[in-house]
Amino acid sequence: ATWAAELVDGPNDYEVFVWYPIISSAVASDAPYTINFAGGSDTVLEDQTVNGGQWVSLGIYTFADDGTEDVTLSDDADGWVIADAVKFEFIDPPVITNVKVSNRTTNSAIITWQTDEASDSMVEYGTESEVYTDSVSVSALVTSHSIPLTGLTPDTTYYFIVSSTDVSGNSAVSEEYSFTTLPPQPPKPQPWSDSKIGRASCRERV
Repeated sequence: ATWAAELVDGPNDYEVFVWYPIISSAVASDAPYTINFAGGSDTVLEDQTVNGGQWVSLGIYTFADDGTEDVTLSDDADGWVIADAVKFEFIDPPVITNVKVSNRTTNSAIITWQTDEASDSMVEYGTESEVYTDSVSVSALVTSHSIPLTGLTPDTTYYFIVSSTDVSGNSAVSEEYSFTTLPPQPPKPQPWSDSKIGRASCRERV
């Protein structure tokens, strides 16, 4: 049996589920489901003697919707295989909101943003729009993200994007933002010292 992955707006990540009825005898304990996805294929051996009557996950895969992707169940197993149903459940990437720049100095700034699920953090930046020559990343999965940028040039405009990837490998990238570092501070005047001030006196001649 073969189920075509008739999906839209690919490539996107989908979790693949299979369903089969509750039958504990004579069915295969190693029913081979082959998932043909974008860039490859994977075979998962499913024990159909257990977990019947519910949706069972085979894993998360990327599908490009190019007409060649599907899920196939073979009968090369140790018992009867049951071909009942397959579903593809879209995996939403993180949603990035509230991108802000704070604590700007002559050579640093802090970039913060929020995501609706735990994900990692990356800022790509540069001094030309859409040309990002540097990046800073943090692998910790969080919903409140904060990346310090250091070693910047004073009085310079920087362009940047932020991105976050969740535990399933789904990534989201923000639109481009920009900020300008503060100009260099003028040198402070040197204070006068009493020892450097000349003293003059005069005497009145009678």
